[in-house]
Amino acid sequence: MPLTQDKRPSTTGHPVEWLKTWRVWDILRQYFPVMLVKTADLDHAGRYLFVYHPHGIISVGVSTNFLSNVKQFKQLFPGIDLRVVTLKALFKVPFYREYLLAVGLCDASRESISYNLNRGPGAAVMIVVGGAQEALDAHPGTNDLTLANRKGFVRVCLAVR
Repeated sequence: MPLTQDKRPSTTGHPVEWLKTWRVWDILRQYFPVMLVKTADLDHAGRYLFVYHPHGIISVGVSTNFLSNVKQFKQLFPGIDLRVVTLKALFKVPFYREYLLAVGLCDASRESISYNLNRGPGAAVMIVVGGAQEALDAHPGTNDLTLANRKGFVRVCLAVR
């Protein structure tokens, strides 16, 4: 199927469960001080938008906590079917695109976020806010958030209700 006809990046990705339990995720988790702390129960009948901060150059926290299952997201939040979104341009890179789809990533377009929030009960989307500018501002001991002109996801959520 030609890439232009493939809707997986703007719909549900193509998660491959064995890839989410790969040993490399656990090695990554052990190397970086990443934690997943549950502070509230989520009703599996609801729909959720998660916002992740800080962005950083590589979002290791997102990879280990939400793209893999080494931190047990599925066990901590049963019934929540999470899709993490990323730049649409990344899905244009051959082979890397297939990897992104396999870990369950979708593009961060309005169409994709709306589609994924409307999948049904327990649907959830995670956006890593900030982008490249915030990654450049990342320094130890600081917590800078870059949101100027990046609030489209709020309008999408209000429209999805």
